[in-house]
Amino acid sequence: MLIVEDDKRLADTVGDLLSSFGHNVEVAYDGPEALSVVEPFEPHIVFLDLSLPTLTGFEVARQIREMCGRAVRLVAYTGWADLMTRPISSFGFDAVLVKPATLDQILKVMGNE
Repeated sequence: MLIVEDDKRLADTVGDLLSSFGHNVEVAYDGPEALSVVEPFEPHIVFLDLSLPTLTGFEVARQIREMCGRAVRLVAYTGWADLMTRPISSFGFDAVLVKPATLDQILKVMGNE
């Protein structure tokens, strides 16, 4: 899986936590870095912050969909709680998690309930 988050401490913490459960995890700290690793890494799920520098998470999601289609599950990982009331599929996402997400919420969106 790929964690895309500009808060390096948060990104590394989530990445380390999911790695400890045996997942293969890559971390990117901005949109261009995420786009450079998504094709060679081929993640099955991307946790994507929406308020990234340079490229927004919405733009990164659009480009990942162009590169990978529906082969990757996109999860908006954001502090914008109002997204929970919108149809996130219209933005290209499969799910949304509001920060700070619990481990149970993360595992649930991954399908590991």
